[in-house]
Amino acid sequence: MKKNTQVSIGPLDVIEIYPADINNVIESPNVSSIQKNSTLDNLLKENLKNLRLEHLNKEEYNSIRKLCYEYRDIFHCSKISLSFTNIVKHEIRPTECLKPNKEKKRIK
Repeated sequence: MKKNTQVSIGPLDVIEIYPADINNVIESPNVSSIQKNSTLDNLLKENLKNLRLEHLNKEEYNSIRKLCYEYRDIFHCSKISLSFTNIVKHEIRPTECLKPNKEKKRIK
């Protein structure tokens, strides 16, 4: 068995507290961006109504619904236009058999 050890506790170091500068506070997001995000979130939540989960039992229904709610932003919603990126570029190189000057063989 371990022996009980004594720990001496003294007063904490006192620090000076300064009043907060209200003008130095980080700006909150503007109202229009909050409204856009709120509208978008409402559309995504509404989109979950399209899930066909009637065939599931209650436990499965709740777990699938919870999972879909958590990842609702990856589901396609017809009311939200799809975004795209042009960051990725690729090139298709023809293989050896696709050379344009290759002789054509007659089939008998």
